[in-house]
Amino acid sequence: MLCRLKKLLLIVFTLLLIPVFSSSAAVYHAETAALLREKILGMNPPELLSFLLEEGLVLPEDFDVHITEMSEPCAYDMTPLILEGVIDDSYRRYSYEPTNQMLFRIYAIYEKLGVIENG
Repeated sequence: MLCRLKKLLLIVFTLLLIPVFSSSAAVYHAETAALLREKILGMNPPELLSFLLEEGLVLPEDFDVHITEMSEPCAYDMTPLILEGVIDDSYRRYSYEPTNQMLFRIYAIYEKLGVIENG
């Protein structure tokens, strides 16, 4: 009888600890995401593009040829809008298809990193 009571108390105690650990993990993730978001927003255009390329960004064909003229400004201009949840990848915004591809690819990286607000 005493052994069963100990097992029951252990199970109850364990079940009570699960929400405590999961909530602290969620808070840690939110803080880490916020710090990364701030770091990203503080980057200049070349740093930001390098960061995105390191995270796996594959540039569309025209953007690959014109890094300084197209890729850096595009990533720099889209980043705050994506991170703040102003634009997403739900539809094609631009008439130039490589720009849409760039948007979708950047969005996917930020989504993978978990840094999009309301995302």
